[in-house]
Amino acid sequence: MNFGSLSNHADDKVISNIRERIQKQQRLRNQSNYNHNNNDMALNNMQKHKSIYSRSNDHLNDNNSVNKSLNIKKTAHQQIAEQNRPALSELTNTNTNNNSNTSRSLKNIQTTVYTNDSEYTNQENIPKNDSFNIDQQNATYNSSDMDVESNNDSVILHNKSKLAAEISEAVSASSGRRVVSNESATTTTSTTSTSSTISKKEVDHLKLEYTPEDELLLKQAYQQHHVAFPDLNDPDTYDVTLCPEYQPEIFRHLRVLEAKFAPMENFMAYQPNLNWKHRTIVLNWLVYAHDKLKLLPETLYLTVNLFDRLLSTVEVTKQKLYLVAGTSLFIASKFEEINQASAKDIKTLLNDEFENEHIYLAETFILQSLNFDIGFPGPMSFLRKISKADNYQFDKRTLAKYLLETTIMDPKMVAAKPSWLAAGAYYLSMVILENLEDYNKYNKNEGEQQPNAIDEEQDDIDCNEPYTIWTSKHVYHSGYTERQIAVVASTIAQNCRNWNRTHEAVYNKYCSKKNRRCSLIVDDWLKILEQQRLQEEEEENL
Repeated sequence: MNFGSLSNHADDKVISNIRERIQKQQRLRNQSNYNHNNNDMALNNMQKHKSIYSRSNDHLNDNNSVNKSLNIKKTAHQQIAEQNRPALSELTNTNTNNNSNTSRSLKNIQTTVYTNDSEYTNQENIPKNDSFNIDQQNATYNSSDMDVESNNDSVILHNKSKLAAEISEAVSASSGRRVVSNESATTTTSTTSTSSTISKKEVDHLKLEYTPEDELLLKQAYQQHHVAFPDLNDPDTYDVTLCPEYQPEIFRHLRVLEAKFAPMENFMAYQPNLNWKHRTIVLNWLVYAHDKLKLLPETLYLTVNLFDRLLSTVEVTKQKLYLVAGTSLFIASKFEEINQASAKDIKTLLNDEFENEHIYLAETFILQSLNFDIGFPGPMSFLRKISKADNYQFDKRTLAKYLLETTIMDPKMVAAKPSWLAAGAYYLSMVILENLEDYNKYNKNEGEQQPNAIDEEQDDIDCNEPYTIWTSKHVYHSGYTERQIAVVASTIAQNCRNWNRTHEAVYNKYCSKKNRRCSLIVDDWLKILEQQRLQEEEEENL
């Protein structure tokens, strides 16, 4: 049978139906695959979030378990910081009630770090009227009441209660104080009581002045002695420790730092619980402690600078003054010494009145209060540079060290530049040694003038110029003229005349043989001046 065209048409129809069915199945399959992919993505996201959440929970659980079970592998500073974290974030101030004793222990003390006029707090609900009060028993000292004993390398203080009573009587309770509030970092004081307190504590500080004559002398000295390149004939050129190539830049930088890190002039006016007598007593103890530990002179000057700058920043109670001084010595020894003092040494020097934790906490407080700025240059670098004008004569520089160390006790020199004080001390040492040498020659030769009275080192002096002990070379290396440093020298000499009231500890320190008995040399010079003054008065009367 032959179906002809019908058979062809039937085949086409069947094929078209099959194609439509296949296309329909493909559309259904594509739609199902799309829905399946969306569901898989949703499930994957859910599982992903679930796994992250579970891992975070496991991590938190692990941390909690570790924090609960493991309390080791932490340094002493970290443990103290965790235990006393509130202590470094709360503003504390002195209680306004004069008869109330709200002294707290160091572990419970809460303080605020002051930087100039700003305030840094790390905690809410901070009281507004508190001071830096790290309380313990009265750690007081008087140089006359202190006995230094060499048993087990310890310093034992005696008769402290007597001085504590004297300090309590000397300090009058004052309600006016500098208060930094939380709402605004402004300083408010009482009008009547604060004005009377400041008037009693203000001191006339020494002022450095520049006149046109001084500027001219400095310019002439610079033009005469400055060398653009290191001198090959100078032995210092071959000493790598002196860095002769960079010496001008180094000392210019030190001049910037000495002005940057200077304390306030009348900072004691803003300390309602302290006066200058307290500072003198504590610094006397600090000199004994520094000598006991056999530390460098730079450490002592940095310690005093940290101590004064902290008192310029925050209020400190007199009970904690020794802790602040001892901790400042602790910080300075870390900065300057190779073998620094340990917390145990400071604790022993404080007669075990404070624990190591108190020292660490006070260290944290001081460093935060000063923004970790402890790069005070000190006067020793300037003193060595000035002594180059005399070829580093040992006697002059050693005597100048004693005269320079007496300046830390004088309130008038608290904010003075170290380079200025070093120049004044060195100038006075030159005057003292020259006067003593002339006096000895006069007594030895019974007043007869010798033809070779002038030293060989002074043969090259120009006779046309007036003779002065402070030559242009001294002016160049120091940066100060004789007129500028005369006021410093006269102030130091006056303090040496009254050493038992101004710097007893420094005087006793330099009575020893290792310090060449410099304080006794100054005493002899002052006695000679007194004898000459009496002779002149007798001659005038006749």
